[in-house]
Amino acid sequence: MPCMEVTNETTGINAIRKEWGLTGDRDGNTNQYSTEDIVIAVIDSGINANHQDLDEGKVLFFKDWTKRNGTEAYDDNGHGTHVSGIISGTGEANKNNQGIAPGSALVVHKVYDSKGNGPMSNVIKAIQWCIDNKDVYNIKVINLSIGTPSQNPNDPLCKIVNKAVRKGIICCVAAGSKESFFNASVMSPGLAKNAITVGSVADSGKGGVYLATFSGKGSPYISHIKPDVCAPGVNINSTDYATNDGYIVQSGSSMSTPYVSGVIALMLEANPELTDKEIKKILYENCEDFGPTGKDTNYGHGVLNPVKVIEMVTNKDIDYETGVHHFGFNYIFNLKKKEVKNHYFYIDDISKPIAINLLKPSKNAYSYFTYIKIYDGDNKLIENKQIVLMHKVISFIPEKVGLYKITLSAAGYMGGDVSMDISTSANKVYQQDPRKVSVEFYNQDTAIIKKYTIP
Repeated sequence: MPCMEVTNETTGINAIRKEWGLTGDRDGNTNQYSTEDIVIAVIDSGINANHQDLDEGKVLFFKDWTKRNGTEAYDDNGHGTHVSGIISGTGEANKNNQGIAPGSALVVHKVYDSKGNGPMSNVIKAIQWCIDNKDVYNIKVINLSIGTPSQNPNDPLCKIVNKAVRKGIICCVAAGSKESFFNASVMSPGLAKNAITVGSVADSGKGGVYLATFSGKGSPYISHIKPDVCAPGVNINSTDYATNDGYIVQSGSSMSTPYVSGVIALMLEANPELTDKEIKKILYENCEDFGPTGKDTNYGHGVLNPVKVIEMVTNKDIDYETGVHHFGFNYIFNLKKKEVKNHYFYIDDISKPIAINLLKPSKNAYSYFTYIKIYDGDNKLIENKQIVLMHKVISFIPEKVGLYKITLSAAGYMGGDVSMDISTSANKVYQQDPRKVSVEFYNQDTAIIKKYTIP
């Protein structure tokens, strides 16, 4: 079963704990939680505050905006408990499932019922409560792993999120988890201009780094690009609301968003004076750029590198490589009808997965189909896929050493662009393997354009 330990190791969270000792605990007392710790508001379906990873006073305040309208913590859906564990779970029930900022404290608002439903007026009231009580509970971050059908970046929910940020609360919002034939699957409140909108990738411990096909994609028709950043959200094991010591695996941008909220908690522990503007600048400058060059409507600024983030916050560099080893070219294949493009890469280690991520960023992506074929070192066809939607992921462990070939072609009445990224999961999780990993990538003329070797 996947565990948070894999994500924490491959993305550098464990290195951050080892080198800087950051957990979100600022009051100096690891045995209690207070408003002096980094406090994060979770607006969701509630929380099981009796879970061993979330108990002992971690929840400083609970408010139920659904029919019970009480202050005794509970969760009859499970989504909020899972999200809370990613942010702040202590790993007491299982040390392999510790959250990103286990020393942080929580303020929890239940806005969804047992079926995950609830009016947006509940969310708006919960955010306003956080604004009004920001100084009482020292709320630094609001986590909103929620979405609505609205595509209006100026609707009441987006407006209250923007207001919260202006009032000094950082808002991390899910990009959404719905695969779409078209772009523009990010919904409110992920469209809020001032929010940090988070898309979802697989971490390198799960078959290479790639954009989850369900990750919300931004609209080319609004003035600001969403999402802003991507983080791990595929097969995340976190606290289960149905037991006091169990865990459950879930995927979605709902899981990526608390990851970023947790990283921000570590940033604020290292430097509590950081502003929303400064935090965004540091986060966005320390992303690995996937997809089309620069910020785009799929990855935003790219895949977050938390070690680089904390290095910038603390002005201290460490000797550590995270699992985000990206060999993409940000190469755009300008496909015309019946045109074929070939791409080559060399593999001399067959123990590491390869992830190939293809996106059709054009507004007219619906007007053409794209076909991908992958041939191994013996020129044997190992993959033959058709890309109908905007996005396709192929992840595999190679069986042969040698020169691999990717063939792309398009059919349709217009044709268009395809962006391709390739990554390999070579990181400290696999240090016990004595062999070297060496991957070389070739352009169409078979000239080496990039080589990466890991001892």
